[in-house]
Amino acid sequence: MEYNIKDVLEHHANAFVEWRYLHEKRDKGLSFNFITFVATLELVLDEFGKRYNTRKIQPQRLLY
Repeated sequence: MEYNIKDVLEHHANAFVEWRYLHEKRDKGLSFNFITFVATLELVLDEFGKRYNTRKIQPQRLLY
């Protein structure tokens, strides 16, 4: 089964709440899956890369 970015983000809609304090004990246990986290991050970065161009810029030198 192939997931798109919308599916992954909907599945992890509560990720911030669940993952923000990984050291805290939870009644339901920890639902953090590192592999899924990395896959989600890669999907987000891939979508970002499709929509935006990145360019290296150099600051201009100030002449005094």
